Amino acid sequence: PTGNLDTATGKVVYEHVLWPGSESTTVNGISEAGVLMATDGAEIALVDTATREVLYKGTMTALPPTTLRRGSDGLFYYIRDERLWRWDVAANTTTPVANAGRCGLLTEAQPGRWVLAGTEGVFGLNLKAELRSTR
Repeated sequence: PTGNLDTATGKVVYEHVLWPGSESTTVNGISEAGVLMATDGAEIALVDTATREVLYKGTMTALPPTTLRRGSDGLFYYIRDERLWRWDVAANTTTPVANAGRCGLLTEAQPGRWVLAGTEGVFGLNLKAELRSTR
């Protein structure tokens, strides 16, 4: 289950059970945009913490990410197996975008401009031109 806790009283004010009966649900984190990512086995769920809307629940076409960022284009981005991936939740398609080397951290500094960081350094990617060519 995921839920909201009133820190003043210590009481749960909202609870949402994503996988009834599950004993191994993992909350992987919450993005800067307030999207909670949880996994249960091969399934993943994305929950908007402001509206409590389940944005996606199901399997992915690739391995679930360890970190996830929502881009200004509304799509999700993550690093897995030394690649930066774009995940279109509505279509449930994943697309490799760029080589990420040994980077494990990513953020969108401004629309279409991503920063990746890891043991090899800090790198910038301009996805604006690439995004224009695919739309």
